[in-house]
Amino acid sequence: MQYTHDQVIQLIGAVPWRLNSCIRLFWLRHTDGGRDEFALQLSAWIEREAIVPLVLRTASFKDANAVLADALALFESNRPQIEALASMQPERLTFLILSKEDFRLVNASSPIELPSWFPLRPSTQTHFSVSDLGQAAELKPLNFPQARMDHVAELLFELEQSIVSKLWDVYTNDPDRVGRFVDALLPSGPKGNDAKGSLEHFSEHLESIADPRAYRPNAADKSKFLSARIIKLLHGATPKQVAAAGEDLGRNLHGSAATILKPTFFAVMWRPSNKTTLETTNWHAILVAFFQAYQLMNAHAHAGDFPVYPVSLQYSNSLNLRQFLRDAKDFVESLS
Repeated sequence: MQYTHDQVIQLIGAVPWRLNSCIRLFWLRHTDGGRDEFALQLSAWIEREAIVPLVLRTASFKDANAVLADALALFESNRPQIEALASMQPERLTFLILSKEDFRLVNASSPIELPSWFPLRPSTQTHFSVSDLGQAAELKPLNFPQARMDHVAELLFELEQSIVSKLWDVYTNDPDRVGRFVDALLPSGPKGNDAKGSLEHFSEHLESIADPRAYRPNAADKSKFLSARIIKLLHGATPKQVAAAGEDLGRNLHGSAATILKPTFFAVMWRPSNKTTLETTNWHAILVAFFQAYQLMNAHAHAGDFPVYPVSLQYSNSLNLRQFLRDAKDFVESLS
C-alpha cells in the first residue's frame, strides 16, 4: 500500500504516544519511486514533535533480539541529520524508517540509552518501539482513499449485472431454472415465483443506477432487486442456510463446479460445518461477498458509529474483496 506524504503525516498524527515516551520508530514500505526524494517530502513537525524520515540501507530490524543495536546503528548512520534538530528543541521524535521491504517483526520494543549527541534527552535511558505504520495507525472504517469504496461499489454492481444478464440468457431456453434460482433467494417465501417478473425487477433496478461507483444496495422490505434479496437472505441466515441457498443457485446455473473460486477471508468465518460441493462453495462465497460489500458500505457511510481499526487491515480487507468480485464476475460469465 502506497501513501502520499500528506497521508503519512496524517497517519502518524493518528497514533497516540505511549505514556512518558519521547521517541518512537515507524516502519514504512515504500517502493513507488525514490526513497530519498520521498524522505525530503516527509520532514515535518506536528507541534513540538519532529518527524524524521530515515532511509534504511542495510538489512536491519529482522531479529527481535537485535532491535536495540539496529536502532543505534540507524541513528549513528544518520547522525548529522538527527543532531541538527537540537537547535529546534523538539519534545518528541518520530523516526520514519523507509524500507523496500515489509516489516517482519511484531511491534518490537526495547529500553535504550540515547547517545550523548542526541537532540533530546542525551545520555539518558528511555524506551522505544518499532512498529509498522499501517498497523499502528487506526482510523474509522474505510475512511481513507486507498480503501477504494467507490471501486468496491462498481465491482459489486458489475457482478450483479453479470448475474442478471446470465439469468436472462438462461431464461430464453429454460425459464424454470431461473424460477428455481429466484426461489432459492427466498427460502421462506412461496415457491414458483414469476421468473420473468423478477428478472424485470432486477434489470429495472440496475438500469436506474446512474453511477456504478456510487452504488449502494439496501435491504429495505420493499426492495426486490437481486442484491437486496441476497442481503436480506443473509441477514437472518446461519452459515448452513447460506450454503443450502448456494447449493440451489449452483444447481440451476450449469458449470458452477468447473472453476474454483477463492472465497474472501471474511467468508471463511461463514464456512458451514458440513462438507459442501464445489458448486455450493462457489455460490456460498458469492452470497457472502454481497453481504460483505453491503456491510462495508454501511460502515463507510456511518463511520462514526464504529471503533477505529488498523489502516493496513482495512486496506487488505478491501483489496481481498475487490479481487474476489472481479473473479466472481468472470466465473458467472462462464456459466450457462
